[in-house]
Amino acid sequence: MAKTFSAARYLVATLVVFMAASLAAIALPHDPYIRYQSLAGTMFERSRYYYERLTFDPTPVDVVVLGASRAAAGVSPPALEAALRNQGLDFHVVNLGFPAAAMDVNVVEAREALRRHPRIRMMLVVVPDAFPRDGHAPFAELATTGDIAHGHLLVNSELVRAAVRLPMRQMYLFAATQYPQGFGFDRGFDARTYPGSAIEQSTLPGWKPPVPAEGYYGPAHAKVLEGLSARRHKELAGARSPAVLTNLLTGVSRHSVDDLVALGKKTGTQVVFVYIPYYGGTPEPQEAAWLRTRGPLWTIPEIRNNPVLYADSGHTSPIASPVVARWLAANIKRQIGSGRADAQKEKF
Repeated sequence: MAKTFSAARYLVATLVVFMAASLAAIALPHDPYIRYQSLAGTMFERSRYYYERLTFDPTPVDVVVLGASRAAAGVSPPALEAALRNQGLDFHVVNLGFPAAAMDVNVVEAREALRRHPRIRMMLVVVPDAFPRDGHAPFAELATTGDIAHGHLLVNSELVRAAVRLPMRQMYLFAATQYPQGFGFDRGFDARTYPGSAIEQSTLPGWKPPVPAEGYYGPAHAKVLEGLSARRHKELAGARSPAVLTNLLTGVSRHSVDDLVALGKKTGTQVVFVYIPYYGGTPEPQEAAWLRTRGPLWTIPEIRNNPVLYADSGHTSPIASPVVARWLAANIKRQIGSGRADAQKEKF
């Protein structure tokens, strides 16, 4: 009996020490710039530029674009800024699009953007065809401890991964902050290598928009698009879940949308949902009705059957950039004209 009791006490003591050490590790400070450099060499490497644009560039930020690769490929900051100037709006645009459709990393980016630029007028959230059922891979690398604590757990393996590795991540980032060169990071911002305030996403490292080998014009490209689109139709049809399970299975995405809406209300920033359809696709996303209960939903279905405007079934081509930019600028002008964009902002 005594041996059993001693073993139990030893296990409890070990658990207490482990938890205390984990909490101490989680509390270790680090330079966020190091965190945003930690995705170097991956398809998400552009995170470094995002942090530099938000933190070190004195240029204001009026419009933030959030979303997946469709946002990155479809919304050109230079083209949108030019279209906005034609509407009489001298707005500065930052596109924070990441490849892959999961939505929780959008909240991480939005919080970071609003911390640095609390007077952002509008967040354009480019939504996918259907809500993903899991979190985003870069979430574990870029999220703050608060982001992870606030994450939606159900059906979210990425949040579990982020929580499990958080103590080790924090120790690594703490050590890298003390000796960045030894870990392959830069200690400080170098303006000489900074690409600029409004740049094309295709110039950033990591994921690149596709460039069709057959070119954008002609029947060969149209035929390739039709095949890819048919496959996407089937995938989306297979992804539909019973209505009774929809809220559970897409809980991460819905939770992220509600967090973005709450951020918008807190800071006086308008949150608008944007849908750029896939080639030959539906005019609206699957969750259109639900999204409209959270905010405006802008769609541009008129481009979906023009093969010249698509690089592949899911991404618009550079030829579409000015078309999308003019459409967005006109909508932004109307939305700003409602007066809500100039609502009193709270301190964030």
